[in-house]
Amino acid sequence: MFLTSLVFALAARAEEPQPEPAPEAEPANGEEQAPAAEAPPAPAPAPSPPVTVAPPPPPPPANMGPEEVLTMPSLTLDRVPPRQSYDLALQISYGQVAYFRDAVPPWIGFGIRGAWGRNMGLNRIGAAALVAAEGDIGVHTYLSLEPSLAWDFVSQGKKGGIQLGANIGPALGYVVHNETVVTERSFEVAPAAAVRIGWSQGWTRVGRRLFAVVEPKVRYADDGLSAVVALVIGSGGGR
Repeated sequence: MFLTSLVFALAARAEEPQPEPAPEAEPANGEEQAPAAEAPPAPAPAPSPPVTVAPPPPPPPANMGPEEVLTMPSLTLDRVPPRQSYDLALQISYGQVAYFRDAVPPWIGFGIRGAWGRNMGLNRIGAAALVAAEGDIGVHTYLSLEPSLAWDFVSQGKKGGIQLGANIGPALGYVVHNETVVTERSFEVAPAAAVRIGWSQGWTRVGRRLFAVVEPKVRYADDGLSAVVALVIGSGGGR
């Protein structure tokens, strides 16, 4: 009985109407509802560095052909001739002995020569001096000191080139004639001139060169010409 009454009571309560939910409140005085908070904007990207574009090369002049445009002149600074230079050489000669042309046949002579000068491009103008001994020493002796004005031309090249030159000046000689019992000695002055041609190394980067030239020479001594040819081998330097 009790259980039956409890069942009927629960059924009656379930049939009762449930209260409706309250409507949402509208904003007063016609004000609109505030929008929801928005997310902060994303940071702007960093500006990229400016790009520098090199200007194009200027066009060639209208009067230049394609070969002139493509061919660029080159300047080589190594092996430049020095401003001034000097030479030192040994020589061996063969020819007539001055003042003894009728007494002895052509004879061998030996000498040392030096030169110095200012370079103007491939040419050098300066002074030279030769100390030489010729003749059969002790019987027909000719010792000479020959200062002279000198010109030399040395062509440039890595493997060497041509050397040309010329000398002119006095020949100061000490003459000893000891063929008889009486020894004759004298000092003589005679004009002399020489030319030379041969091979020379081009100037190196430190201003050095080797050379070998042949030098024909004449002296006007004792009312006649005495001809001599010499082989000169030496080296030079400059700065």
